Amino acid sequence: MSGVPPWREVPLLHLCKLNPRYSLPADELSVDYVDYAGIDDETGEILNSSQRLLADVPEGTAMFRQGDMLFAGVTSGRWVSAVVGELQHGVGFGPQMSVLRPGPNVSARYLWHVFQQPWLRQQAARSNTSTLSQPTLPHGFFRNLHIALPSMDEQRYIVDVLEQAGVRPYRDAVDRVRHLKRELASRLMLGPPGPGWALLTLADIVRVNPDYDETETEYAADAEVAFFSQRDLMAPHLRPTLVRFHDMPNPGREVRSGDLLLGAHPDRVTYGHVGVVPKGDVPTFAARTLTVLRPNEGVSADYLVSLFRSAWFDLAVTPERRLDDMYLLGRMKVALPRLAEQHRIVGILDAVPVKRIEDALEKSRVLYHALARDAFDGKLSTRWRAPSPAYVAPSLPDDDIEAAPVLSSAFRRAYRTTATEQLSLLQRLVWRGLRGRSQALIVDDPESFEAFCTSQALNPLHQYVSPSQVRRTLEQLCALGLIQQISLPPRAKGNAAPYLAAFRAYRQSKDWRSKDGLASRDAKALRASILEAELGL
Repeated sequence: MSGVPPWREVPLLHLCKLNPRYSLPADELSVDYVDYAGIDDETGEILNSSQRLLADVPEGTAMFRQGDMLFAGVTSGRWVSAVVGELQHGVGFGPQMSVLRPGPNVSARYLWHVFQQPWLRQQAARSNTSTLSQPTLPHGFFRNLHIALPSMDEQRYIVDVLEQAGVRPYRDAVDRVRHLKRELASRLMLGPPGPGWALLTLADIVRVNPDYDETETEYAADAEVAFFSQRDLMAPHLRPTLVRFHDMPNPGREVRSGDLLLGAHPDRVTYGHVGVVPKGDVPTFAARTLTVLRPNEGVSADYLVSLFRSAWFDLAVTPERRLDDMYLLGRMKVALPRLAEQHRIVGILDAVPVKRIEDALEKSRVLYHALARDAFDGKLSTRWRAPSPAYVAPSLPDDDIEAAPVLSSAFRRAYRTTATEQLSLLQRLVWRGLRGRSQALIVDDPESFEAFCTSQALNPLHQYVSPSQVRRTLEQLCALGLIQQISLPPRAKGNAAPYLAAFRAYRQSKDWRSKDGLASRDAKALRASILEAELGL
């Protein structure tokens, strides 16, 4: 890149007008009203809007028109942005949105890709002045924000590259493969019954909310148990939270491996979601707000889960026949084949590569941000970077802002060019908390792991984070190469005791380079400290 002039950092408000207003006709005017649910943040489009009279629009809402860029915080960890396309009524409004109207020297789509970057959204979260759950951005956030400004030709080239690397094809593929699996399940499970099929009710094949029929067990207060909450149903596969028995949220119901957990409350987002309790080595409990279905012998739990996720649910459940009515739930009709046929059908459905496509979608999101980082560092478009005159800010229409001075400093982002730019807020907090520890974090030690999950390191989230979420986050950071997973010798003697899983941050030198080869030494030091504590040394 020698001989190529660097980009300039330009104040954002020298390129855009913030929250512009203009006069409107009478209150009888119809306008487009857009809320956060109508914005697709990953494609930067407005998908849905409603028609309102101008007189019915609440005060304090943002006004925008075609070509503007919207940026809004739904929560401190979730931000949305979009470029306004053609509006049916020419003008739109939205709740608590910041509107940027680009000037002639910046492309709206280029600006949208800038506002997609994690470093900018993290800076927005830190600038939040609201004490409520929804963030509020002060004018100073936009006034102090500087962005890299290439030429318009280079902006178009960057936008074209990033648009081709977007998630839209992967999301479409996920939707299609999910639809395929649902249709395939309907053909296999809801078609004309073959030989050996029986028409039964749900009460004939499962027990609804059964009492634990084994001898009641007394558990010590500090005994480790697995607990499933409502939120766990949102994941494709159930994964419990490990807690001590006396810390378990009440009320809890003891469940077994192979039980089905069903979201049966229509007023919850988990309504109709279902999952199978996996095998585990500790007692397992579920929140009593979840409905437990225990299949009888001759019924596959995985088959029932696939049945609930098929079109059978839409046919069997209506506003009059709700899942929270235990009597009506038990009377739902089910056409059930023999057990061998159930396993064959489940095998066919499992062969549909839903998980592989979903993993590809997640990977595409990571790759997009990596590509965007290179794009805004000027690594993708040097062929456009011919010598050009110094930048002078134009006067924007209806804008009182003075012309911008020519900036002499080259555009830099220092440590933002590392993989940390790709991290979510939770990933960044967990990574920072792990870097602050002098020893590795043993995730298989419930006491120390819970202490980390409830520490001040995760306090900025202002919400409950389960240990299973933290463990998944640690695994993601390990996959990104930011931390390292190690195995520690068990405390118990003998070869049968399992090793303990732990995570440690890479040691870094002053130039931020990783110092490898310390895992073995750290493991030995940590093991020695554990033995010293046990021996009272």
